[in-house]
Amino acid sequence: MATRLLLLDESLLVQRVVELAFRDKGVDVRIAENADEALEIAENAAPDIVVAGLDLEHSDGLGFCRRLREKPEFSQVPLLVLTSTRNSVSDEEIQEVGAMANIEKPFKPVVFTDEVERIIGPGHIASTPEPDSPEIGMEEAPPAPGDAIAEPAETPSAEAAEETPEEMESAPAEAEGAKPASDEEQAPSSDAPLALDSETLAPIIQKHLEEAAERIAPTLLSHIEDAVVKQLPYIVEKIVIREIEKIKRGE
Repeated sequence: MATRLLLLDESLLVQRVVELAFRDKGVDVRIAENADEALEIAENAAPDIVVAGLDLEHSDGLGFCRRLREKPEFSQVPLLVLTSTRNSVSDEEIQEVGAMANIEKPFKPVVFTDEVERIIGPGHIASTPEPDSPEIGMEEAPPAPGDAIAEPAETPSAEAAEETPEEMESAPAEAEGAKPASDEEQAPSSDAPLALDSETLAPIIQKHLEEAAERIAPTLLSHIEDAVVKQLPYIVEKIVIREIEKIKRGE
């Protein structure tokens, strides 16, 4: 059964970050934007951990935590609170509602997931393995155990080995009567340089680049998405602070 996480927060950014942080980790994230909705979700599906934002504008995050603790079935449920510089909740009030941890926004997803796993205990969150890096190169990999081994080339038969000297001498004589090949029909020497120009090389290079791109793309996109998710809260925070400063200056 998947671990249930109940999140109370009005920020769409926080909601998205939490969802992405636990994607493919065996955690069922339930989201509420106000205290009444969060309590209703908790009563319908008892959460294994509750995460409550305390810097809410349209709801009382701390009041929700108190209402949650008043219910006997949720008096001991693990609780993690999210705070920010704009809320004035004291450490004593956070301890009063029995919060096991306090994370200040903006936060890194890895810090959040590590704190959740610490609270609910190891084994509740599945680890997501990193995708295998694509193999790029022209070297052929050694055969794996169990792969079919190519059959060795056939050795000359005993009959061919016992060919008489008379038969061997007749072969050159028959070859003398054959018409010699013309210069045009003769195979080019192996030492002759290959004629390679841009028109010949372009489609070959393009084909290899497309094949390499197809193999790299899934891993590359995954790393880009992880990097964006980690940096997004900080970028948004900086933009908001910058806009507030502009308003203060009357710009």
